[in-house]
Amino acid sequence: MSWDVQFAPAAIRGLDRLPPRVVAAVVEFVTVTLPGNPYRMSKPLQGDLEGYYSARRGDYRVLFIPR
Repeated sequence: MSWDVQFAPAAIRGLDRLPPRVVAAVVEFVTVTLPGNPYRMSKPLQGDLEGYYSARRGDYRVLFIPR
């Protein structure tokens, strides 16, 4: 299955505040690693965030909606 990755404006603003090394690792994780099998590397969220999934990359968490 093929995935289209889109960053929310808030995510882009958040990336602008991180060190370049961290940004590179997060972007690689989101665009290369995670689309390979997003369900294997994440967990579904509940409550107000139902429908979202969470995956960790080091000290950072990536929230996403698989569609």
